[in-house]
Amino acid sequence: MDPVPPQTVPVNGSLRIFDVTLVGVNPTTGYKLLMTIGLIVIVLLLRKVLLMIGRRTLGGDIADSRRFWARQGIYVVTAIILTLGIFSIFQIEISLPIIAALLTIVGYSLNDTIVVFDRI
Repeated sequence: MDPVPPQTVPVNGSLRIFDVTLVGVNPTTGYKLLMTIGLIVIVLLLRKVLLMIGRRTLGGDIADSRRFWARQGIYVVTAIILTLGIFSIFQIEISLPIIAALLTIVGYSLNDTIVVFDRI
């Protein structure tokens, strides 16, 4: 018995790419996806630039504590900016649980930083 051939005509509100049908993709969600990817790329490039500026400004050894803490501060700030950017793109209201989640991200980042610095 032959398998049923795949559907060739896309359903309303779907997009067909390489024999994969993406349901629920319309111009609005495509725009949001594009803006999300763009924001992530911009923040990652900003982080790279800030790290380069910190490296040139602070100088010193690779294991210099000033460079380490500057780098970790940049990582924490970019993590919060990325999270807030994603919330703003998807228009999520900033409420008390969201603030608690942001503080949790900062807490885990700082805890990880302190553990890593302790091991160096």
